[in-house]
Parts: sequence; structure tokens; C-alpha cells
Amino acid sequence: MKKVFQVLDDAKEEHAKLQAALDEGEVSADLLAGWIGAELDLLTEIIKKVEELEERLDLMKKRF
Repeated sequence: MKKVFQVLDDAKEEHAKLQAALDEGEVSADLLAGWIGAELDLLTEIIKKVEELEERLDLMKKRF
């Protein structure tokens, strides 16, 4: 579970960086595309972690 929260914290940090760049007008198409790609990677990792947790929960439910 800690890994999921770490991924979320990383996403928040990256979002803050992009927002600061947007506010200062320093965003290029390449930067924006890179950020979107990184966000998609983070979301994919979060989904995988949630699926792992759901599988563990299902196993625990079957045991009890």
C-alpha cells in the first residue's frame, strides 16, 4: 500500500512542476507530451497496484 501512496505523491510532485511551468509560460509541446506520458505511466502503475491489492483481498476473503 505504501508503494501506491508513493506513486500518488510522485504524481502530485510532477503535476506541481508542470503547473509551475504553465504559470510561467515555459511549457513546450515536448514537455507537455513527456508529462502526459509520465502521468499515464504512473496511472498504469497505480492500476496494477490496486489490482494486486484486490487479488490479495479476494484471497483473504476465501480464507476466512
